[in-house]
Amino acid sequence: MTRQVAFGVAVAVVAVQVLGGRQAAQAPAPGAPDGGTPPAARQAAPPHSQARHRQLEDAYDTAYAAHDWRAAIAAAEEWVALDPADGQAAYSLACAYALDGQREAAIAWLQRAAERQFAMLDLFDADPDLAALRSDARVTAVRDAIARNQAAVMAGVAQRISQAPIAFHVSPAAFDRGTARSPLLVALHGFGSSPAEMVPAFERFADAAGAVLALPQGPTPYGSGFDWVSANHAEAVVMRTLDQARQRYRYDTRQVVITGFSQGADMAMRVALRHPEIFRGVIAMAGRYNPSVVPGVNADARARELRLVLMVGAEDAVAQNNRETEQRLKAAKFDVRLRVFPKVGHRLPPNAVAEFGDAFKWATR
Repeated sequence: MTRQVAFGVAVAVVAVQVLGGRQAAQAPAPGAPDGGTPPAARQAAPPHSQARHRQLEDAYDTAYAAHDWRAAIAAAEEWVALDPADGQAAYSLACAYALDGQREAAIAWLQRAAERQFAMLDLFDADPDLAALRSDARVTAVRDAIARNQAAVMAGVAQRISQAPIAFHVSPAAFDRGTARSPLLVALHGFGSSPAEMVPAFERFADAAGAVLALPQGPTPYGSGFDWVSANHAEAVVMRTLDQARQRYRYDTRQVVITGFSQGADMAMRVALRHPEIFRGVIAMAGRYNPSVVPGVNADARARELRLVLMVGAEDAVAQNNRETEQRLKAAKFDVRLRVFPKVGHRLPPNAVAEFGDAFKWATR
């Protein structure tokens, strides 16, 4: 599967497209995949390195989609050389070698990925690229190392997660402190963005839905905003957000919807698939979804009760990924709806409030 599991730009652009009349701030570069190099190290990379990093990820994805494993290996080898500390790059190279039938090279690069702090245990466990390697004791040892990496990463950010701010908004339709009939909307920002950048747009979305809105902040600083880093980080933040919402508001626990833009969309989808007992629906906007984990081979059977909405611009680089994700989810018997907006790139459409309102009604009916 393609290794780009998180992709995003600042949601400042989203707010401008929804509200109109304001000049957009310069958006940061698209996000790096989660689970590899620590954000501080990624942040230090010069702009030309970030651009080349992105080009190599795209080259890898293109070769992967074409089943050109040698080209994927070449792209990943340069990616590793560009950023030797990136566990995600090492993992991608291991997958390409595995698919090319180069077993020893694949295992060696899996070991290096673990040494470079690769921590995405859910991806490792579900990834079909590694199927031929799993019986090897060395791969079992790699899994144990990745599990330790994941535990260390989560322990390292526990305090930041516990202290990360959460913005709340109560729509006029959900009067003071909410009502038992008010739905709850949890919204996750994009890579390098923040709740503050999302507030103008998502307050209008919540008002259109008559919902209580919760906007948590990603746990790790990146540029002028924040990074979700991985689904594990996002899951911890969302669980804390729900706990805070329960303490503050009386909302309908049968009508909880999670939404997100770009990296936030991917995180929203993955958190909901892990917790279908909590969420009624997902509205995922302009995300990129890894086939290994969305829906994933280990998805809870109850996850098929979720109502999933994918929204994407036809000119967005992730549009084809969204089309493929819709087909994959349908094949897995999920209730999914895809909206593709003509002449729209990596942003929301001009009529975003109306579109979101329709999506919310469908997701909660």
